[in-house]
Amino acid sequence: MPRIEIDSIGPRELLENVLYGENTLRATENIDISPLKIGSEPVFIRALTTIKKVAAKANGEIGFVSPRRSEVITHVCVEIIGSQRHPCPSDHGAYSRTM
Repeated sequence: MPRIEIDSIGPRELLENVLYGENTLRATENIDISPLKIGSEPVFIRALTTIKKVAAKANGEIGFVSPRRSEVITHVCVEIIGSQRHPCPSDHGAYSRTM
């Protein structure tokens, strides 16, 4: 079942199982500045996810995000870091795949 996310441009439908949002989807549809795709760089994905995990924990501790949001983001980051699955589409219009 798809989910609906809303940004400043309007609502977008995303597959329920993808780990990215409407901004990433719009970027993959509209911006093509390099033949390299983030999904083909697993070390970069793990490094970026580690930064996001630490930021989620810190922002939860200082109250910038709710404890629940911090917990969910941290949990998903741990899943991404520990697996071969990545959160970003690797090609225009593509959804999360295994590396």
